[in-house]
Amino acid sequence: MGNKEIIFVYSTGRCGTAYLAQAFGQQIWKKGMLATPNDNIIVLHEHVGLTHRSAQVMKETYPRSKENLDIQKVYVKKVLNINETSNKFFVTSNSIGRYCCHFIIKIHKNYKCIYIERDIDALITSWIKRFRNFRETYGIKNLELHLNKMWLCTKYTPLDKYSILKMDKREWIKMPLDNKLRWYCEEVKERWKDLKNDIPSDKYLETTYEKIITEKGLDEISNFINIPYSKELMKVRVNQSEKY
Repeated sequence: MGNKEIIFVYSTGRCGTAYLAQAFGQQIWKKGMLATPNDNIIVLHEHVGLTHRSAQVMKETYPRSKENLDIQKVYVKKVLNINETSNKFFVTSNSIGRYCCHFIIKIHKNYKCIYIERDIDALITSWIKRFRNFRETYGIKNLELHLNKMWLCTKYTPLDKYSILKMDKREWIKMPLDNKLRWYCEEVKERWKDLKNDIPSDKYLETTYEKIITEKGLDEISNFINIPYSKELMKVRVNQSEKY
């Protein structure tokens, strides 16, 4: 994989990762985005290089398990070979970051990680609003019942399967949606604390959603990863919909 630099974002989701893809990719964010601000940089926000089955296995198994690490290795190699002339890759997808950070620190010296946290009440409100949008889109009448049926389906929920499997299924189904999300946020936070013990302090940056939506916050990230961002696109709604 040579000396190409790869940068991951570690978060729960709903923490501004699409916003980062837009600002640093310097174009309006859209699904499947692969942005090239210049010949040297690629900003990637989707699971390019992962099959559906591989993505599911990653979310079902512990990030440091052999099966999971093998999939992460394939993914990272594919990303770094997307464009042979580029030597800096900023992968803003939070679900990829939560896994590949565990792998990249083992086999690749030229990496950086950005951890983003958000006020937990605002985060839960954001997730619930997104779930309601799913209900309206797919005609789901009982959102809570639907999510309990889909409790292992990452398409409809941010929850990582291997984390949920640690819970008693009956206890999980009885838990209100906001409690599920609160539990998950704490789970991701603890997972990050465990991971950062293995990362040199100059290899990671800890920040917050509330900070990165300001120019000062983006300046901090820009200085850390040495990639410019578009100040004009800070003012544009991500995916042309309200940021929440």
